[in-house]
Amino acid sequence: MGPGTTEPATTGNSPVALLAALVVSAAACGERPAGGPGAAADGSPPAIVLEVDADGFFVSSDVVRGAWFAGFGMPCLLPPRGATDGQHLVGRIAGDAPVLISRRDGMLDSLRPTLQRVAGSHRERVRDAAAAADLSGMGGDVAEAFAAAVHAALAAPAPPVPSLPPPRAAPPQRRDAAFPAGTPLMAWAPPGTIVVHFRSVAAAYRFTDLADRLGGAVAAARGDGRDHGTLRLTLHHLLLPSIWKANPGGRKGVSECALIVAPPLRRGVLRAALVLRIVDPVLHDHETRAGVALETSAGHRRRPAGDPFPEERVRTAVRAVAGDCEVVATDAALLERVLAGPGRPARWWTPAAVAARSGLPAGDRSRAFTLANAAQIDVDAGAPRARALEGARRLAERWLGLAAGPVPAAGDEPRPRRVASPWSAVVAVVADTDAQGATVNVRLATDAAARTFSRLLPADGAQRACLGNLRELAPLGLVEPRASDPAERAFVWFGRRPVCPRGGAYRFHPVTGEPSCSLHGSAESDVAAPDSPVGAQPSSAGASEPAPWPADAVSDVRVAGSLVTFRLSIDW
Repeated sequence: MGPGTTEPATTGNSPVALLAALVVSAAACGERPAGGPGAAADGSPPAIVLEVDADGFFVSSDVVRGAWFAGFGMPCLLPPRGATDGQHLVGRIAGDAPVLISRRDGMLDSLRPTLQRVAGSHRERVRDAAAAADLSGMGGDVAEAFAAAVHAALAAPAPPVPSLPPPRAAPPQRRDAAFPAGTPLMAWAPPGTIVVHFRSVAAAYRFTDLADRLGGAVAAARGDGRDHGTLRLTLHHLLLPSIWKANPGGRKGVSECALIVAPPLRRGVLRAALVLRIVDPVLHDHETRAGVALETSAGHRRRPAGDPFPEERVRTAVRAVAGDCEVVATDAALLERVLAGPGRPARWWTPAAVAARSGLPAGDRSRAFTLANAAQIDVDAGAPRARALEGARRLAERWLGLAAGPVPAAGDEPRPRRVASPWSAVVAVVADTDAQGATVNVRLATDAAARTFSRLLPADGAQRACLGNLRELAPLGLVEPRASDPAERAFVWFGRRPVCPRGGAYRFHPVTGEPSCSLHGSAESDVAAPDSPVGAQPSSAGASEPAPWPADAVSDVRVAGSLVTFRLSIDW
């Protein structure tokens, strides 16, 4: 690469960054095309003059030929995806040394354009270019919200949204026990809630990851391949002692525990309470005080790079010690409900009684968890959708460097919008572990519900779910660095992580920013047949991580009346 050129917008020594550097370097050293529209006599990239206004918006002085892409210092370039032949370049720069990348006859070059400051404004030209590019045509409600926010920001800038205070935790309270010592933990659950009993805190942590992944697989079978990390985020917000995660097999001041989940149910952070049986009060007090102090310290606050939602990182947990138990809840109202007194007859709500009443196998020390459902599991789909659309709005603000203000929701869709969940017919669940994983027994309300539930366990509909993920990632590819992890950044912006049900890995193209899956290709062209082997490992550079849902994670699915049994491959 000659003087005055740089690599495209890549950072660090990641495989994707190195790949991008090699691609551009190899192209620059190859044989250049002889002349061509707008090219210099020696075949080198044409000189480009950008007329830049006071806000950083620019229009090229002349029309350009070939395909052009945004490089370092150029967050916004229109039209996107390099479709710029015979048009003016329009966009926004950030800094005094932006880089453009050109592609002509398959060759890549990078150059620094000449900047010419002008007194007028190019805001209207950028708005017209955004409308002509049809940013909403990427597909999906997130892309539509992104396009609407772009137009709103260019039409009438609004003040930025202020950030909120840092995480905090309430100190534990000492309360009179409404329960005799040794009361079954499942009996603490108020009526109308879901309660899951775990043999240990370690089992609870493992269950949350497993349940989120299993829920994502079931959603993928219905065409929604996104993981909201609901249970993992819920435990994260409860501010539990850090040592429990760092050393799950170590000695603790607590033994068994029960997770209580209260309606409304929505993807994201649930209204939940964790009841912990205290076996060593002194050790538990030390673990709690040290853990809360560490979890609320600056170094342990989740602060993603360029965080668009700092207010969401605020974690509040309320806790109280009553008798031989501690209750930790996401809100004070639920804490008071749990502490009010036995919501259920104790003798009916031992794990053994729940299993017997539901016609499930009796357990022993290998029983990892027992779930009893006394709530209607309908999912509030409006809240996570609204969060994703707000993320798209703030993403547009980042792209343009302007505030968009609130963007009205399209249509007259009511809020909240509830959708039937495939888990709504679940009555009880038990899981027993062994050296190879776990056997899970699920009792459903009817035989028909059991047949429907069993069909959702395999990861069918993978390509359809993956295509939806790629469309949602498309606006991110315009804003995020090419070397970033698309799934992780989608979770930051939209509150949900795209997961390919077949184990593919998502990545951005190192030059164009187009998202693709290592198994299903891009949204424009598929590189794998719909029946690609489950769990196949990606072979492309920068996408060699293990499959998030292995091929044999769910196996040996059987249905007997209203009972569904299957095997889970998990390290307990």
